[in-house]
Amino acid sequence: MRLRVYPRPHVVPDGRPFEVVERKGIGHPDSLADLVAETFSQRYSQWCSRNVGLVLNHAVDKIMLIGAQTIPGFGKIHVQTPVKAYLFGKITRAVGAQQAPIDSLFEETVHQVLAAATRSEEIVNHISCAVVNSAGTAADHARAFYAPENLADARLALERERYSNDTVFCVGYCPMSRAEQLAVEVEVWLNSGEFNQTYPQAGSDIKIMVFRHGTELDVIACVPCIAERTDSLATYRRVIGEARDLLSAFVNDSVSHWPELSGATPRVRINTKDQGDRIYLAPFGTSLGKGDCGAVGRGNRFAGVIAACRPSSIKAAAGKNPLSHAGKLYHTAADRIARRLFRELGVANEVTIVARNGGDLPQPESVSVDGSFGVVNNQTERRVELIVRDELSAIGDYVHMFTNGATPLEHFHRAPLKLLRDREIEEALHVRP
Repeated sequence: MRLRVYPRPHVVPDGRPFEVVERKGIGHPDSLADLVAETFSQRYSQWCSRNVGLVLNHAVDKIMLIGAQTIPGFGKIHVQTPVKAYLFGKITRAVGAQQAPIDSLFEETVHQVLAAATRSEEIVNHISCAVVNSAGTAADHARAFYAPENLADARLALERERYSNDTVFCVGYCPMSRAEQLAVEVEVWLNSGEFNQTYPQAGSDIKIMVFRHGTELDVIACVPCIAERTDSLATYRRVIGEARDLLSAFVNDSVSHWPELSGATPRVRINTKDQGDRIYLAPFGTSLGKGDCGAVGRGNRFAGVIAACRPSSIKAAAGKNPLSHAGKLYHTAADRIARRLFRELGVANEVTIVARNGGDLPQPESVSVDGSFGVVNNQTERRVELIVRDELSAIGDYVHMFTNGATPLEHFHRAPLKLLRDREIEEALHVRP
């Protein structure tokens, strides 16, 4: 492994003259696709652990959600065609004669995730599921990698091929910038139980865009109203109008603690596409209910946002197996390394891990750390190396964490909120990014 440590004074984008950040809410079709993929992977892994004793190979990171065709109205909807959920990818369907319940497991996952994420039980009545997958191998894998004849066959194949499955790069960073923090905070607040109790008409397919030019800050929010719960255009306008006022107050309070924006007034807008009776009225509270589609990897990046001023990989982590898929394992490792470097050394940083196909997982091809070190000397490099090697040595334990840890639905808001707490640590330490 080649480890390189580089000093860079302005790692966090706060020091740049321009920054733009996007955050897709939990009910966005792309977020739903990620959640279905990761939840299915977790449940499949749990089934494997209970019934086979080890997690079998799978790659279900190509899930697609095709939106329903509906005729929405105030207080009602007419569904012409249902939401279609497709499971694409390779998966081990059986060990010898013991079959894994792939089809029923996928259907249960889709129903549970979509109902919980959209807060709509009605959507479950309008979903069709299909599994289109293969278990094929070529010369680079043993047949038992996807089609083992018995448990011993499966165990041997997985042990022999416990190495990086791809040549990829993955990025982690800590702490979040102020704009990243604000995008997450706004989406989490608009999708909170408190907000939804006050406005049960509000849907979960929320999208936030935060962009800053110097001290000029703009926040644009897209917030749907659930067609079935919105009885009139007047109700829609009341809900969105009050939400705009509350959102403006929320944003102003959040940025009042930013010294670099002292005296500035953020511009807050909501549902900017609305025109007359052409409004963001969505069946089930998601654009998936009005024909839009969702695909794994098009949603938020691993840190919970889509940030234009950050390095990132388009490699999706959701749905990849926790045994050998570098796109999942190294995203996790880079994130954990970045957080430790910040907490233990007080250094804002970005971590980039490069994997080599067929490489030893605890020994990636390279790890690069850019941080606000000031000067990099031998002592700094040793401290960084200890943290990097310690985290990479634990990569074999990730399978347990992904299989038995928090559900992806729980993780959706919890993960970025951890980074927000890191931002608070930065301010307490007076670390300048």
